[in-house]
Amino acid sequence: GVLPPTLHVTEPTPHVDWDSGGVRVATGPVEFPGDRPARTGVSSFGVSGTNAHIVLEGVPATGPATVPATGPVTDSVTDSVTDAVAGLAAGSTAGPDERPAASGEPLVWTVSAKTDTALRAQAERLRRYADGASDDDLRATGRTLAHRTAFAYRAVVVAADRAELLDALAAVAEGAPHAAAVQGEALPAARPVFVFPGQGSQWEGMAVDLLDTSEVFRTRLLSCDEALRPHTGWSVVDVLRGRDGAPALEGTDVIQPVLFAVMVSLAELWRSHGVDPAAVVGHSQGEIAAACVAGALTLSDAAKVVALRSRALIRLSGTGGMLAVALPAADTRERLEPWEGRLWVAVHSGPASCVVAGEAAALDEFTAACGEAVRVRRIAVDYASHTPLVEPIADELAAVLDGVRPHDTGIAFCSSLAGRFVEPSRLTSGYWYDNLRNPVLFDEAIRACGGTGTPLFVEVSPHPVLGADADEICHAEGVTAGVCASLRRGAGDWPRFLLALAHAWALGADVDWFTALAPAPRPAVDPPTYAFERRRYWLGDHEPVGRPTGAGIDGSAHPLLSAVVSVAGDAYVLSGQLSARSASWLGDHAVEGGVLLPGTAFAELALEGGTHADCGRLDELVIEAPLTLPEGGSVTVQVTVDRPDDERRRAVAVHSRTPDGWLRHASGTLSADVPAGTPCPWASQWPPVGAEP
Repeated sequence: GVLPPTLHVTEPTPHVDWDSGGVRVATGPVEFPGDRPARTGVSSFGVSGTNAHIVLEGVPATGPATVPATGPVTDSVTDSVTDAVAGLAAGSTAGPDERPAASGEPLVWTVSAKTDTALRAQAERLRRYADGASDDDLRATGRTLAHRTAFAYRAVVVAADRAELLDALAAVAEGAPHAAAVQGEALPAARPVFVFPGQGSQWEGMAVDLLDTSEVFRTRLLSCDEALRPHTGWSVVDVLRGRDGAPALEGTDVIQPVLFAVMVSLAELWRSHGVDPAAVVGHSQGEIAAACVAGALTLSDAAKVVALRSRALIRLSGTGGMLAVALPAADTRERLEPWEGRLWVAVHSGPASCVVAGEAAALDEFTAACGEAVRVRRIAVDYASHTPLVEPIADELAAVLDGVRPHDTGIAFCSSLAGRFVEPSRLTSGYWYDNLRNPVLFDEAIRACGGTGTPLFVEVSPHPVLGADADEICHAEGVTAGVCASLRRGAGDWPRFLLALAHAWALGADVDWFTALAPAPRPAVDPPTYAFERRRYWLGDHEPVGRPTGAGIDGSAHPLLSAVVSVAGDAYVLSGQLSARSASWLGDHAVEGGVLLPGTAFAELALEGGTHADCGRLDELVIEAPLTLPEGGSVTVQVTVDRPDDERRRAVAVHSRTPDGWLRHASGTLSADVPAGTPCPWASQWPPVGAEP
């Protein structure tokens, strides 16, 4: 709680205006203030010019959370909203790190590395660590790993228990797929783009588990319910839970408002975990949710548009239909010529698919004409959206949507009506009729999103229906992009959303894991450090001398030695030629005009000899005579490794060839590696016995 004084300060520097700011030099002890977090700056100045500066902040003590993250939604929506507001008014200050763990909270471990090989090695290190860690340590390790630097190669494990964690980590280590693991390479400067589909991603019971377990999702869904109820007369929550008296999840006037509420709430859940959209794009009715999430429409106006427009569509029931066709839009348009005025291309889905809409009888005729040559699928709607057949409700929509007012927003809105980015001011009541009357240019909108940066398309829906199309469009255009989903049919719970976050993070999104992870049951753990890929580096200008082989001579890959001879009786001789030309770094060791081989090079030569003799430890090395490198020439060196003695030690020596014969420059002793902590043989006595000055 006390900052020590700065030493040896007589007076602060006159080059700083100390009166204009709140900074001063601590010339005496300073107590940290108790009314705000304690922060201090530390600067370290290295003699080499390598400096380090860091700002430290004290970790505040936290008490138990008072706002629960789990619990069922009450039968009364009004009561739920009232309770939530009352909790805030009561002064609850529970932060993200204080979120209480729900029963069965998944174990979430993030792993990243600079290379794929290091990622695998790190996963294996963590697997071995997890095998022996306590249950509390397993949960605390997830938060510790989330603090680490995120490199390009990434993996996340979302496991229900220790067994699944171990299996998933083993799969990551082997580069194999696993249901509880997500792996990927982060996109450069990934730019999240939220994608909202139209009708078709709904399913019975979608997102009910999130409604029970996520406070963020529940609060936003209740707000959507409150905004929709004046126009629908029923509760979205009741429909999702399938309560008595609630309408079934059938019919456009029910499906579209419920989908809208779920998608808007999922978007809020993504944003609460740090994934904020740089842009939004919607498909058909999904544009309403996109406009709401971007802030171009208020929740009240967006709820009005989706509820009243979907109700107006009921008047069109039985007037047409829609058909998914596995052909490009241009090819399909040519095939539709016999049905001109009866069938139209309603949706430009992707490079090889589209949707045809029009009269039901004409759709049957077109299907029969396609036969088995073209794959087609009837869509479960009985009206023809995005065609002239919706014109009978134009006046009704103009009347009921009057008063919808768009707002400026900092999130870009990419229109699938226009096929490009548009200003929010265009999203008036007329836009939402045009959106229903005209074709969906989804392919053009996706291409527009790929025009700047690296898009990461996050499909915000209860089941992915657009991700494959977006991926195909970007691939066809040669655009680097990523695609990830939110939930899946039959899987709408918290672990499923954690896997979605994991997928987004693996592709480069900035995920705030601390709002997603349960609080650590203990303050600190010590998981394995980074799996560094250690290797020995040599400068690139080495010009190796020819490496002779054969007749009992083996070549050597060492940059200073070129040949190895295994002598009968378990001894070794290594030889090579040294020059400042072949290894320029040797020339850096200049002394009084000459170039001497440095002591580290003698040690390196001796250790290389030990490598061939399975003696990787250099116990002692005495340099007896300097080795001078001739200017412009080379010198032949020889490393000898003797037979092992009774203690498996070997004598080693380094010689050079001179005009008068071989001159010994260094001698020493090698031994096999010994257990850590074993004292050196002379540790208890100095000088060693028998040593000569």
